[in-house]
Amino acid sequence: MNTTPRILYVDDDADGCELMAFQLNHYFGYQVDTASSGSHAIEMVRSSPYDVFLLDYCLQDVTAVKLCKQIKEFAPRAPVLIYSALDRDIDKEQAFSAGASGFFVKPEDLELIGPELKRLLHVPKIGRKDVDPVFFSEEQKMRSKRFSLRRRSSSII
Repeated sequence: MNTTPRILYVDDDADGCELMAFQLNHYFGYQVDTASSGSHAIEMVRSSPYDVFLLDYCLQDVTAVKLCKQIKEFAPRAPVLIYSALDRDIDKEQAFSAGASGFFVKPEDLELIGPELKRLLHVPKIGRKDVDPVFFSEEQKMRSKRFSLRRRSSSII
């Protein structure tokens, strides 16, 4: 039985898909499949189970918010992370309302994705429903390399 965590990364940028898949496989040992569109991602979700989903916000055929809702129909307890060049509060609110577990901003949050995946993959599947969404405080990013993890309204680091 293969216990390597399976991740589906969805991005319409082929180079971005290749780079993310390489990094998550090489540095963390995850098995990463990629999809270049929302429709391709849904086909893959229907045919194979994944432990975590990582979605680009703007795809050719759908937004990550809509795709997150569709994924949650097939895999309601699997965490979904959004990785976006957009850093707007409205996009983050919509993502969390759709069931996303985290929101990361391209490219500056790239180094945070691996550790967050590791954290999510260690949450028991039964308990994942109760995992609070995570976002990163902009005030901490401005003056320092340190990042402040926040869950809802309380600081955890």
